[in-house]
Amino acid sequence: MSILKSEVLMLLSEVVSDEATNGGRMDNNNSVISGSSNNVWDSVFKDERDIGSRKYRKTFFKIANDDNNEYFNPKIWLDIVTPADDWMIFFAGSQTDLQGVSGAGITGTDAYGCGVLTSNVLSGVSSVTVTVEDDSLATGADAIFRDGGTIRIFNKDTPDSGIGTQEIHVINGTPSVSGSEVTLTLTGTLANAYNTDDNVYGTRIASVYEPDNIVGSFDSFVDTTAGDGTYDDVASPVIVDSIGAIEQTVTITFTDSINFTAVSNVAGVTLSGGSKGVDYSPQNDEVSKPYFTLPAIGFADTWAQNDTIVFITHPASSAIWQVRVVPALANSVNGNRTIPTISGEGV
Repeated sequence: MSILKSEVLMLLSEVVSDEATNGGRMDNNNSVISGSSNNVWDSVFKDERDIGSRKYRKTFFKIANDDNNEYFNPKIWLDIVTPADDWMIFFAGSQTDLQGVSGAGITGTDAYGCGVLTSNVLSGVSSVTVTVEDDSLATGADAIFRDGGTIRIFNKDTPDSGIGTQEIHVINGTPSVSGSEVTLTLTGTLANAYNTDDNVYGTRIASVYEPDNIVGSFDSFVDTTAGDGTYDDVASPVIVDSIGAIEQTVTITFTDSINFTAVSNVAGVTLSGGSKGVDYSPQNDEVSKPYFTLPAIGFADTWAQNDTIVFITHPASSAIWQVRVVPALANSVNGNRTIPTISGEGV
């Protein structure tokens, strides 16, 4: 069964704040409801607009597919520029990283964002000029376009609109910058013509983050036995559930030759015990699905008390750090918004 649009979710992190501890693991109980007010960001009141601010929110695109299907060739971008005086960018995140002081803990190094087409272009051209919302998005640490980067050029009003065109290109060479205007040379040429006033929002150009395929996974599998007990994690891998999995380290300890206990390194997570004669599938009660399944067929030979198995599971999700910058003396705008978007392929 393919991956449905309804199975692609956005979730917040366990900690949502403006402190150094902001971020961390994905919160399966904190879904972002598309189109609802303050679903990621708090309102910006006058005192904050007067002095300006830079804030961070960590979000996860989760593939909640019941068949554990892999989400291939994901692409993540910002689909519009904000209508207010603020601007948005994002960085790649990890499953566990925290904001840190002034964003120092964020692992991503490349910024991604969106600008608007500066002037009309015809099909067949090999360069375009994009206007970004602030000069800082053209050069420096927050620059959103760079040599070798993937960009999306599009004039669709919504990501899945049937009206409009879109195409993907790669930047060939260092972009040329003049203030807030960035000229990009493309590898190849445009397949379509684009205008600044196409449809409702005009033509936008976004830099695209391309994470690894999204699927539940495990690694760092180590079994330590006093005797000749083994577990074949190649022929009988840990099955990581796309809905129930979390980022955790699991330690299994045998209490005798057959039975074992299991402990997670995540506070508040309690794993039931099991037996090597039965597939082990501890339940994630938050979503009524197993965290993972350890197939019984992988066990071989004789296990003994205090023998252990340790492995790490990774959920079917990709993390990004959204960043909102409010310049000093920004004006108030009702209905300000941004649209982080993901596309990919499912089998």
